[in-house]
Amino acid sequence: MIHAILNVFAFEWRRSLTIGRLATWLILVMVPIILIGIVKYETFRMQSNGFRKQDLELQNSIATTLTYLFCYILIPQVACMLGLLLWATPSIHSELEGNTWSYLTMRPHGKQAVLFGKYLVAVFWAFSAGLVSSVAIGFIQGYPNGWNLTWVLAGLSFLASICYGALYLLIGVVVIKRAIVVALAYSLVVEYAVSYIPATINQFTISYRLRGLLFHGLPMHVDGMPGLQKLYGPESVWQQLFWLAVIATTLLCLASLVLRYREIPMETEA
Repeated sequence: MIHAILNVFAFEWRRSLTIGRLATWLILVMVPIILIGIVKYETFRMQSNGFRKQDLELQNSIATTLTYLFCYILIPQVACMLGLLLWATPSIHSELEGNTWSYLTMRPHGKQAVLFGKYLVAVFWAFSAGLVSSVAIGFIQGYPNGWNLTWVLAGLSFLASICYGALYLLIGVVVIKRAIVVALAYSLVVEYAVSYIPATINQFTISYRLRGLLFHGLPMHVDGMPGLQKLYGPESVWQQLFWLAVIATTLLCLASLVLRYREIPMETEA
C-alpha cells in the first residue's frame, strides 16, 4: 500500500511540473509578499516622530499584532487554502475526465493509492508556497521578530496544508460534480464566517484551531482590542495540535472509506 502511494506520488509529481502549475504556485507565493511589503512600507512611512515614546510603543505594538493577523490570513488562510482548493479537490475528477479511473480501480489498492498519492502532491505544493512566502516575509519584518514570525507561519502553513488538503479531498470524493464550487462555498461559510462566531460551533473548524496556535506562537497585543480576544480559545498548544490531528485523520479516513465503497460511473460530469 505504501509503495503504491509513493509510486503515485512520484508519477503525479512529475506530471504536475507544468508551466500552469508553476505560474499558479508563483502567484500564491508573491501575492502575500507584495501585500505585506506594502503594509510594512506604509506603516513605516506613517509613523510620526511627534508621538510621545509611550504612544509610539503602543502604536507599534498594535500595528505588529495586526500585521501578524494579516500574514496569517494571507498565507495559511488564503495561499495554502487556494492552492489546495485547486490541486486537492479535483483529484478524482481529473482521473474520470482522463478516462483512466477504470484502469486504476483494477489495480491492488488502486483507489487509495491514487487518493493519498495525489493528496501528498497537493500538500507539498501548497506547503512549499506557504514556506517560501513565510521566509520572505520574515526578511521583510527584520530581526528579531521576523524569524519568529517565519517559524510560526511555516508551521501553520504545514498544518493548514495537511488539514485543508484532507477536507478538500473528502469534498472531492463526496461531491465529484462541481467539487471546487462546493469546497469554495464551504470555506467561505464555515472556515471564514462560522469560525469567527464566538460560540461552541467555531471550535469544530480548522481555522479556529490554527488561529489559537497563532496567538500562542506570537506576541499579540490584545489588551487594547477586546474583539481580538474572542478569536481564539483558552486551549493549550498541545490541545490545538491534538484536535487538528483528529480532524485531519478523520477526514482522510472518511475520504478513503467513501471512495472504497462508492461506485463512481465513468460518465460523471464535471
